[in-house]
Parts: sequence; C-alpha cells; structure tokens
Amino acid sequence: MNKPRFLIAFAIKVLLGLLYGYIFLNYYNGDDTWQFFRSSVNETWLLLNKPRVFFTNEFTPYNAMATGKNAIEATAIYLNELQYVLLVKTMAFFNLVTGSNYYLNVVLFNAIFFFGHYWLFRLMTEIFPDKKQLYFILIFFFLPAVFWLSGIRVDGLLFFFLSLLLYNACSRHKRGAGKWVLIVIGLIGVIICRPQFAALVVLALIAKAVGERTGKTIVAFSIVYLVAAVIFFIPGFHLSAAMAEKQHEFLMLKGTKFGIGNLDPSPVSYIKAFPQAAANIFFRPLPWEAKGVLQLLASAEMAAFWAIIIVSVIYRHRQWKNRLCQPMILAMLAFGITTYIFISYIVPFPGAYVRYKAIPELLILCAIVSLSRLNTAIHYNKK
Repeated sequence: MNKPRFLIAFAIKVLLGLLYGYIFLNYYNGDDTWQFFRSSVNETWLLLNKPRVFFTNEFTPYNAMATGKNAIEATAIYLNELQYVLLVKTMAFFNLVTGSNYYLNVVLFNAIFFFGHYWLFRLMTEIFPDKKQLYFILIFFFLPAVFWLSGIRVDGLLFFFLSLLLYNACSRHKRGAGKWVLIVIGLIGVIICRPQFAALVVLALIAKAVGERTGKTIVAFSIVYLVAAVIFFIPGFHLSAAMAEKQHEFLMLKGTKFGIGNLDPSPVSYIKAFPQAAANIFFRPLPWEAKGVLQLLASAEMAAFWAIIIVSVIYRHRQWKNRLCQPMILAMLAFGITTYIFISYIVPFPGAYVRYKAIPELLILCAIVSLSRLNTAIHYNKK
C-alpha cells in the first residue's frame, strides 16, 4: 500500500473504534469494553504503587491451579487470565501515556489491531495480485467487520495474532528461524484469545499442508476434516460433550436468543440442530427480527455478505475451479465455515453473532471474491 491508502485505512479504523466506544457507553451501559477500561485504571494504580502485585496477579498460573477442579478447568482459567493480561494490563501501560483516557487508548490499540488487516491484505495480494484493489476495499472498508474489530475488546487482538500466524505460515516470502518464532507467537496469541479458533485454524493449516504435499487439495481437505469429525465424536476425547456443555452455559444466560436444538455428546443431536444453527448464523437476523440499531446493522451486514457472494458467483472467473483448489483459499473457506458452524451451535444471541463472526466473515469473503473475475481489469497504483 502507498502511504495515503495506509493512512486512510488506519483513520477509518480509529474512527470506527471511537464510534464503538461512544455507542456502547451511551446506549448499552458501557458493555465489557468500558468495564475493561475501568479495570485498567485500577491496574495502572497497582503498577505505580504495588508493581509486585501487578506483575504476579494473572501473569502466573497460581490462582488457576488453586481454583481449577482439574487440569482442563485450570487451563481454561489461566487462559482467561492471560487474556486479561493482554487486554487490560496492556491498557494499564497505555494509561501512563494517555492519562487514562478511553478514546486515546482506542488510538493506541488500533495501531496494533490495524496489522491484523494489513497482514491479511499482504497474504491475499501475494496469492492473487490482480485483486489488490478489491482486497484493499474488502479488508479495510467492509465496515461491519472492521467496526467489531476496532473496539477495545479481545477480538482485535485475536485478529492481530491470527493474521500474524496465517501470514507467516502461508507466505512464500517468509523464510528462516524468525518465521517460526512469529508462527509460535501468533498461535499462542490465538490460543489465549480464543482456544476454539486455534483448534480450527490449526486444522485448516494441516489440511492445507497435506493438500500441498499430495497435490490433491480437495481430497486432502475431505480426509482431514472427516478424520477430525470422527475424533470429535469419540467419547474418550470428550470434545462433543464439552461443546454441548458450553452451549448449555450460554442458554442459561439472559437476553434475546435464537432458537436452537439442545446438544448432547451424540452425533445425532448435532445433525438435528444443524439446519436451525446454520440458518441462524448464515441468514439471521432478518430485517423484521431486528431489535435496536445494532441488530438492524447486523441484518444489513448479512445482506451485504450475501450480495458479495452472489455477485462473485455470477461474475466467476474462468479459472474459478483452479482458484478454489488453491490450498490457501480452501483453508480460508474451511476455517471460516467451520468457525461459523461452531459459533452457531454454541451462541444463541444475535448480538454476539456479529462480533464473533467478524473474522471468519472477512476470510470467507476474501476467498469468495478470489474466485470471481471482479477487479481483474482495474489498474492498481503501486506508487
């Protein structure tokens, strides 16, 4: 990107981050984003007055080991505490510079979050350089997704680490030991921010690697995901049971919910719940279901999502089948779709849908427009 494009893209991201904070403060009682900020002010006081406490609480696994009933629960607690470290304790340092001003913190955080978009843009333009203009517009200016990735929440950090992982794992230009260091950092960051995303992205990268090694991409992805599905339902691994339990935890919470079938560890319950879960995540909220401005925007986002897909299918590239078999494109589609399905099985809240699916939505759209002939005739100014 040239400097003006870079600055415009960053300015839009910061403005959406400021809007995010304003909306949630004035219309949604602050939500988690302002609670994180208020916690960071307390952490800044600890940093200045009790630094030993600041650097021992949450940083170490002592509390998780003491309160967790077993190793899995202790690990989950510690990952949550590390997430607090990445977001809140980082903001505590920012407060030293910003004077504990939420909106100035938005600017500093988005100076970090922005690189999630930037690395994804670089990776995509490396795969299909003819679509630089389209990727630029989609990745930096698909405002519904950019909005949810610009607020002071873990989603922006998750996108940062995920893009860092994907760019270093998949770019042909990355070589040497430094590449693997960045891959490990990216993976650890994704695990801390959202362990489920880490499992799904590793699965997609394994399928990609097998496809590249064998040269039979579709077959490789089919086999890898079939094996993963079998493992998921093996009773000894407790994966399907853990997912069902997580769904039940969400269903106990209050708020506007979409209907969804109750899960249990059996494959039958997942099959029965799938149609409703898929309809929820891929098509809802419908305009007449929306309650409030954010849900109306979510409905508009859904319409834009499908409009982009339909136009890409109508104006598909002559070589779209070959492009689909490009391992990175299949990996993005596989990760995006499985993440959508994972979210739809667990989360019943339309308000949470739009935030959780912002990242896989961008990846799905980038993969889909790669199969179209849109933008192939547009000259890209490299100056």
